[in-house]
Amino acid sequence: MRRPEGRCRRAAVVRRGVEYVRDGRVYAGVSDSGFAAWRVGRPDRVLQAQAEALAGAEAGPAQAATVWLVWHEIADLLVRGPGARLTVGEGPFTGRPVLLDARQAAAADAASSAKVIVPSMILRISAPAGPSRGVPAKLIGWLMTTGPDGVAASPVVWSALGEAEREGCRRRLRRAAVTCPQLEPLARQPDPATALLEPRTVLAVHECAAALTAAGLPVRFDAQVGNAIAVHASVGSPTSAGPGALSLDRLVDFRWRFTMAGQPLTPAELDALAHAVEPLIRLRDQWVLVDPETQARARRPRLDPLPAGQALLAALTGTVSIDGAAVDCVAEGELQAVVGRLHQPETAPARVPAAVATTLRDYQHRGFQWLAARTDLGLGCILGDDMGLGKTLSALVLHAHRQARAERPSLVVCPTTLLAGWVREAAQHTPATHVVRYHGPQRTLADVRPGTLVVTSYGTLRADLEKLAALRWDMLTADEAQFAKNPASATARALRRLDARVTLALTGTPLENNTTDLWALLDLTNRGLFDTIRGFRAAYGKPAEDDPRGPAAQRLRNLVQPFMLRRTKDDPAILPELPSAVIKTQPVPLSPQQTGLYDTVVRRHLDQIETADGIQRRGKVLALISALRHICNHPDQYLHREPAAIATEPDCAARSGKLQALDELVAAIAERDEHALVFTVSARTARLLHHHFERRGHACALITGDVPAAAREQTVDTFQTGRHRLLIATTQSAGYGLTLTRAQHVVMYDLPWNPAKEKQAIDRAHRIGQNRTLHVHRLLAEGTVEDHIDTLLAGRRELAGALVTQGEAALSELSTHDLTALVTLKAPTP
Repeated sequence: MRRPEGRCRRAAVVRRGVEYVRDGRVYAGVSDSGFAAWRVGRPDRVLQAQAEALAGAEAGPAQAATVWLVWHEIADLLVRGPGARLTVGEGPFTGRPVLLDARQAAAADAASSAKVIVPSMILRISAPAGPSRGVPAKLIGWLMTTGPDGVAASPVVWSALGEAEREGCRRRLRRAAVTCPQLEPLARQPDPATALLEPRTVLAVHECAAALTAAGLPVRFDAQVGNAIAVHASVGSPTSAGPGALSLDRLVDFRWRFTMAGQPLTPAELDALAHAVEPLIRLRDQWVLVDPETQARARRPRLDPLPAGQALLAALTGTVSIDGAAVDCVAEGELQAVVGRLHQPETAPARVPAAVATTLRDYQHRGFQWLAARTDLGLGCILGDDMGLGKTLSALVLHAHRQARAERPSLVVCPTTLLAGWVREAAQHTPATHVVRYHGPQRTLADVRPGTLVVTSYGTLRADLEKLAALRWDMLTADEAQFAKNPASATARALRRLDARVTLALTGTPLENNTTDLWALLDLTNRGLFDTIRGFRAAYGKPAEDDPRGPAAQRLRNLVQPFMLRRTKDDPAILPELPSAVIKTQPVPLSPQQTGLYDTVVRRHLDQIETADGIQRRGKVLALISALRHICNHPDQYLHREPAAIATEPDCAARSGKLQALDELVAAIAERDEHALVFTVSARTARLLHHHFERRGHACALITGDVPAAAREQTVDTFQTGRHRLLIATTQSAGYGLTLTRAQHVVMYDLPWNPAKEKQAIDRAHRIGQNRTLHVHRLLAEGTVEDHIDTLLAGRRELAGALVTQGEAALSELSTHDLTALVTLKAPTP
């Protein structure tokens, strides 16, 4: 008599399960409900086919699942017997079954040798179908298969999966539960392909979405679900008026701003957010996730007001620190308008004042508008243009712009060597400006009135700080502001003592060593705006230096850009506007030693010339002119000291105003990694300059009349190939026949008093092969015979012609009266 078919099939299933255990085809794993359990393996295609065959002729994966369940129960029952406990001791796979947590389950999966099939899938979160009011009890989580492009294809049908695929899905879910523990119940469900999820589980999944993706289970929210509220800080009152002068010490409105899909929440929506019971609320026909931090902020949206400077800093960087954490920040109202003016000054362009007598180039005009946009808001700034682009002109035009409404005078502080240049450029470019030169023993502020431009030196500022600090200034301009890069220096402290509405810093090197230099200039121009030096270094400087391409460096650029205009000669927007050669005459004052020598020599020689005549008079005149030229170059040259000995002394440059100016110029050229020719009439002067700069570590070459031709060629080659930064030469020896196009700068240390010879010297660099703008610096000892002769060459054609044809001998024919006027030292312009 035959047994019923079902009973025979069950017996075969059990017998096959026992055989698998006998053959060792088992592994320590995790049951479907999350317990430590012995499992039959490996669930490959062969075993799957056998399970389906034992389930019946018409069976598929769903029926085969029952067979697998029986096999797993047999494996756990037989292997977990009393003998196992007695042999290896109590444990999750020998004693009573233990429910594993997510990490233990994932560890068991990792230790298993069973091969599984892990389908490509995502977890999709959606709302129940049909209209809903209020908060739903649950949302639906779906396991979805994905196509090659990662887009959800179709829901996973659990009953259609084979055992290897089911085990693969469970392992993926258990691994995801390590990242997001709220998914543990889903991983233990009998059919985890779809589940009802609590709102708090959905919130946790949303917060862990990136980590879940990394764990192999990407999360996708339907359009109607999971649109979280974006929260950022807002500075400035949205109802305030447009931009005016910004007072950095007043308080600015500060609050949390809530948006959904980029649109701010209404008061009613914000109230619903603040009082939500569940972390999921219905807003604008969508289910919106609400995390506890967002809800807490909604209950207290207003924050303590910020000082305007701190608010401006937050608006410019786009971040603000709240309770030690960086938070995204936007500006509103007046502050938003201020930020707009800072980023786009052309939206309210300032007109060049009619009092400016010079036509500005386009880039200078744009620079003036940039400066005006900031100073009109009450903010200081840095103009960091390369030398030769017209920083002094820009500052003078800005002063003229402010002068019409100024209730105070303005102050320029610069190196002593630049004082005369400021006075002369003011007379040239803004002749209506009343200029007071506050320098020298007879200095006075008695003639200072509103709109006056006072020009002084850093040394005088330190000496007369109490007098200058007692006045209230409209604009303070610090020229060559790198002199104040050390905030602890006497110069920097003195500048900070001055009371000025706005401060302008002019420098060709805004960042010399590190961001500490930059902070010093930023803090000088807008005191207190950029935090303390320690705070600035910690937040911006050090991270930017460590990673110049990283986010901290970008934040630093965002912060600095509105307050510093930095342009170079190679800028494509500027280069076409520059002439092929920019020639600038720089008058420099004599040192006290030079002044004393000059006056003494003039008096002694004029007394002798007065009583001489004929050839003797002509000789004494030429001796006087020669002596004065030597004094203007360096006083020790007149005293007939050896150039090498002069150069060894630490105060070598300090004793000559012209050498001091050249020192500053060479330092700026070296900072830009550029090259220069320095021309002088005298071979003794050339040797002095060569010794001086060599002792200061500059790669320096020398050409004078006694250098052989072969050596000259070798010297030119070393300069042209970049091995020497400076080439010092006499106008007679190197003023013709040489090509020196490596130089971007030509310095005329003293002039040959012949425009043709001067042009010949300049043309050594300004010739075919020179593809950059050449900058020519003409140094003149202020108020001396050099200064007077240069003026005569530009005006009195008769004398100019005589000087060109006869040289200095033409001066010997001047009357004593004219000669006295020519050589007498004139006081600087007051």
